[in-house]
Amino acid sequence: MISHMKSSDAALDSKAHFNVAIRRVFFIGIAFLAPLTALKINEIQTVYIISLAALSIAAAAVFQNSLKLRGNADILSLLKKYVLFLCAAAILALWALRSPSFPPPGTPLLKHAPFISVARLTELIAVISIMLFTAQFIVDRSSLCALMCQGYIYGGLISSAYGIASWVGAHLGIHLTGAYGNTDRIRGFFIEGGPFGVYLISVILVALFRKTVLRRGDPRGFWIQMALLFIALVGSQSKAGILLAMCLGVFYLFVTHRSRHLLLLLPLFIGLALSVNIVGQLRGYAESYLNFSKLARERPDDTDLIEGRVMGAILVPIMVAHHPISGIGIGNYSLERNNPEYLGTFPKAPGWDLPGLGLLGDAAELGIPLLLYLSWLLWRPVVIAKRAQTHPLVIVLGAYQIFAELLGVQTTFVYPWIVSGIVIGYSVVLWKERQTSMGTAVKAS
Repeated sequence: MISHMKSSDAALDSKAHFNVAIRRVFFIGIAFLAPLTALKINEIQTVYIISLAALSIAAAAVFQNSLKLRGNADILSLLKKYVLFLCAAAILALWALRSPSFPPPGTPLLKHAPFISVARLTELIAVISIMLFTAQFIVDRSSLCALMCQGYIYGGLISSAYGIASWVGAHLGIHLTGAYGNTDRIRGFFIEGGPFGVYLISVILVALFRKTVLRRGDPRGFWIQMALLFIALVGSQSKAGILLAMCLGVFYLFVTHRSRHLLLLLPLFIGLALSVNIVGQLRGYAESYLNFSKLARERPDDTDLIEGRVMGAILVPIMVAHHPISGIGIGNYSLERNNPEYLGTFPKAPGWDLPGLGLLGDAAELGIPLLLYLSWLLWRPVVIAKRAQTHPLVIVLGAYQIFAELLGVQTTFVYPWIVSGIVIGYSVVLWKERQTSMGTAVKAS
């Protein structure tokens, strides 16, 4: 009997170790694949395939447990809120089918309505699942928090090292793809240096969180990592990245009740803005926006002008004005971009066009009410971190996703959701520990 119990205990321990090993592989794989936005299988990012496979396994486990969801109450509550968002987005996408679409020439069938909406919803299911899995796994085993952070940092370091090596190679006549253009901007595994810089800000914040809050890692190794990340950030010449760092810096001052120090940091912010010519870039966007009609007539074939952010900044408000409540349907901007009702006398896009405005661009597809609801959901990591009375850096890390997406990061990019998952998981664990210690203190008194 005793031997049988020992063998059962050994089997349970073996199963537990196996589950932990699977989680580690999942975390490391997701962390490494997050910046590899160009790594795709039939136009589907590899990271989505992994996350959807994990979601399928989790769904099977729920079904085996008679459809009973098991997990932390905060995370389950967040899951239900996101399910409500996805259902609302799906209903509005169906409602949008009543309107005709205007896909650019040569658009494949799977990018037509309603397939494009299904694809976008599937991507959102994948990234939301990654966030919730990350949070729940950290709650189940808090040691996974440091592991997830380290995997995420390693992904950023590899991408940075590749970008720097590409930059050096370009000056030696060896043309790799991690740097590009006449100015040899570093982009790592991203399409451009701007988005790469925004991503690096998250890696730097996670590295600071691991060192300062979790107190993990060797100090010498930490500073080597930070030096590598900062070199890549400077080499990316990312105006959006520097602007994001400034916004999060101001937010940190408000979180720590040091907003009076803003004047002291003003010279630093001005220096950063001048170093990457943020003011000049913003002025260029403003001039293009205000003089767009004239420029479009003069340069009707200039895709740099008639596609992307400037055109998105013109068309998104028009689309919102026509459909403020229901939107044009999730994923449908590219199909409605050439709609004469919105376009007027502006030139058509010859190819697949995106607004490049991040969360603000989603207003056209989701409608104002659902966009506000999504923004409220994206702010939840900050609320959960503040409730746990955690380190101010954790609260700033929780705000990373919504600030990044306000500055143009696509809602379906994976890495901001990983950051939010880390913040939620860590904050829930800390909150539970505080509640337990308070309960113990009450009993003792």
